[in-house]
Amino acid sequence: SVLPQRADWELLGAPVRFDAVAALRREAQAHPNAALQPRHAARRFVVFTPAPGPIEAVYDPHAQTLLATLHDADGEPLLLQRSHERHLPLALDALAAALSGRHGPLRHVAGLLHWQDGLPCLEPWALACDQVLVPDFARQHSGTLAALPLGQELQPSPEPSARLLEHLRQHLATALHHGLAQAPARWLAAGEALARELDQHGFKALGER
Repeated sequence: SVLPQRADWELLGAPVRFDAVAALRREAQAHPNAALQPRHAARRFVVFTPAPGPIEAVYDPHAQTLLATLHDADGEPLLLQRSHERHLPLALDALAAALSGRHGPLRHVAGLLHWQDGLPCLEPWALACDQVLVPDFARQHSGTLAALPLGQELQPSPEPSARLLEHLRQHLATALHHGLAQAPARWLAAGEALARELDQHGFKALGER
């Protein structure tokens, strides 16, 4: 909502608001075919309520990405991950300020959820502290981002199946980006080679079963 509101999202419940990583995992397992559904953000939009406590945040200068780790009451982690966008130059700085406690304790964070090697990762769109904060609407530079320690974004899993699926995702993304008519000359041949490799690892048999 772009209208004024209190920073109180406690009345929201599942499948919108969660306060436990285990509940997020159960929700994901109940909808295992989400990747086959229409591509809109509403299916992945959630509100997460972390347990009170300090927040570990770092900045990866190579990926231009801010990363922070939240925990639920059981100590399970959830990763916040937001990358720089040229048309939103102050968003990461505003996010860093909110995570550092400049606007009061972080009560809730809302955004798009995805999973990376079993770890829930949230791209934050809005945060509820003493007020609702939307990083995209930031207008003042706080300097908080520059004070964060440097870190590194999570690396892709070395596990062969995860590596192959990531290659498949990138291969399909190339077609989506260029369009099939303008796809690179070797796109089809690379796809056939990737399909053979997936078949060798049992993905075709898994699909048939």
